[in-house]
Amino acid sequence: MISISTTSNSKEVLKEISDELLRKNLTPCTHITKISKSSYIWEGEIVHKKEYKLEVKTIEEKLTLVIDCIKKKHNYEVFELSKQKVSSLNKDYENWFKKQID
Repeated sequence: MISISTTSNSKEVLKEISDELLRKNLTPCTHITKISKSSYIWEGEIVHKKEYKLEVKTIEEKLTLVIDCIKKKHNYEVFELSKQKVSSLNKDYENWFKKQID
């Protein structure tokens, strides 16, 4: 199991991405969380903005399809996209998870 995450200033954009990934059975679950303040450098300026973070759990075999969906729908010109390996400690969850992905 892996977790892919990205951020955006638009909860609606992240919800669209999430809905498409769920419809296509590329993930059994996603999370969108509010980040109270993000700080970063953009075009030489320090920026402070409210953002949201989308976390998508999937399997390695679906990684390219998940990335393609995020790239197609994301509203940022340059956006964070990271991947982490996830180890489930709950076999019931892991079994449910595997059954949800085509």
